[in-house]
Amino acid sequence: MKRFVPRLGTVAEYLRSALWPLPSASVIAALALGAVLTRIEIDVADYPFRSVLFTGGVEGARALLQVIAGSMITVTSLVFSLTVVVLQLSASNYSPNVLTQLMRDRGNQVVLSVFLATFSYSYMVLRTIRSKASDQEAFLPQLAVSVLLLFALASLAALVYFIHHISTIIKVDSILASIQNELHSSIDSHYPDAGGREVESRGALLEVPDHARQIVGRRSGYVQGFNPQDLVDVLSDRDLYVCYRYSVGEHVTAGTPLASLWRSQADADFAIDEEIADSVHSAVPIMKSRTLQEDPTHGIRQIVDVALRALSPGMNDPTTAVDAIGRLATVLEQLSSKPLLPRLGGDSRGVVRVSMPAPSFDDYLDLVCRQLRLYGAHDVVVVEAMLKLLEDAGYFAPPEAHDAIRTQITDLVLAAEKELEVESDRAAVRSKAARARRILEGESD
Repeated sequence: MKRFVPRLGTVAEYLRSALWPLPSASVIAALALGAVLTRIEIDVADYPFRSVLFTGGVEGARALLQVIAGSMITVTSLVFSLTVVVLQLSASNYSPNVLTQLMRDRGNQVVLSVFLATFSYSYMVLRTIRSKASDQEAFLPQLAVSVLLLFALASLAALVYFIHHISTIIKVDSILASIQNELHSSIDSHYPDAGGREVESRGALLEVPDHARQIVGRRSGYVQGFNPQDLVDVLSDRDLYVCYRYSVGEHVTAGTPLASLWRSQADADFAIDEEIADSVHSAVPIMKSRTLQEDPTHGIRQIVDVALRALSPGMNDPTTAVDAIGRLATVLEQLSSKPLLPRLGGDSRGVVRVSMPAPSFDDYLDLVCRQLRLYGAHDVVVVEAMLKLLEDAGYFAPPEAHDAIRTQITDLVLAAEKELEVESDRAAVRSKAARARRILEGESD
């Protein structure tokens, strides 16, 4: 069995979401810079920028480096502790799903990188400073020590920035905006605009015949992408076809069917050798966690989770839920303009060899509305916001989605009628539902 090798895009997404890569790279760069600058000796008297150089002695330089190195360790510990606190508060107040967005925050990664780079550079320079002894001359790399002062100033600026930044990103508006921005980018990447060349890679799913054979999953996890190029070549050479059972973002359990494989002739005998099986599995990277890279449903799920947490009895924050619903409406509007079709892979002759299902607009609409209807039907403000979302959908959704919108309106009204205790609230809901239905019928308001 060939070992699973993650795709470059999957690795890049992981590195961006992890907190350690950028600080680690900054430490290596700082150590390298320190090693280089400590080897450079300059004549202070002839140096054109001598006024900005460190002019103290060996002991003064050693004391300065020790103070800066010790301060950086203390400040780094403080920043790391505050970051952990922010992650904990966000998980408890908003949703554990938003932790990925905070981990991806470039500001926190840069601040940690500056502090760790300053400490590493201080250590590298400090080890080269030596006092005069009987068997050796004193050595003071003035250029390296002077550059350390720039590191210290950068660290001071990073600390001030961090205090402002950490108080900003913890606000629910900032979290929702971050998720929404990445979600819009994910949709644009996942669904090419109509008329683009990549639209040809979407169409109807291949019809699986009765004689198709099943290929079971080797790993448990979430489908994170669809890369059929290498698989198509193998299938074309053997006149085979593959239809995957799962779309991007869905969970696969090891040992259950992952895809169907068949040859066009029902009586044709073929063996599922290791090359075929490896190609089928490598075309769909399966990882332990979901990402927004090619999975718009994950971003929608994150925003819905924030709204649901706001509606919980412990939070009781319908304003946040209404804000989240408004952002979901803009996401649905963007999706309505995209070709929401299954993904295909064709060979050089134009024959479709592989297909993968994809969520329809109805699926996205249900993902947005179902749990919000279940947990928000008791709050008239939330119900009205959802009816406004469905009303807006009547303007931009494709005609084939209107039946699904009508169903969502009916289900929402039924749930609200059951949960709302005040008749005036129920009447307001019925009035807004009637307005949304008129929009669907093409009637002017």
